[in-house]
Amino acid sequence: MPSILTPEQLAELRSMDSPTVANAIETFKVRDDTQGFLGMDVPCHTPEFGVMVGYAVTATANSMAPGRARDRRGLMKLYDAVA
Repeated sequence: MPSILTPEQLAELRSMDSPTVANAIETFKVRDDTQGFLGMDVPCHTPEFGVMVGYAVTATANSMAPGRARDRRGLMKLYDAVA
């Protein structure tokens, strides 16, 4: 599991814009410089919210698979992860 950032580290990240952080990450050479960015065709609709820094949780759900028993434990784990 990755390390959790301290409140001070999160505050430092909030002081930087996304391009600055992206440029710094590019120096790690973990992927090609042409990957992992959001293009200009996606505008910010809520600039008044300011910079957002935090942790992301992603999930894949399938409500169309027939014959599978419903088990809410996975859903509860997701809720716990984002709480």
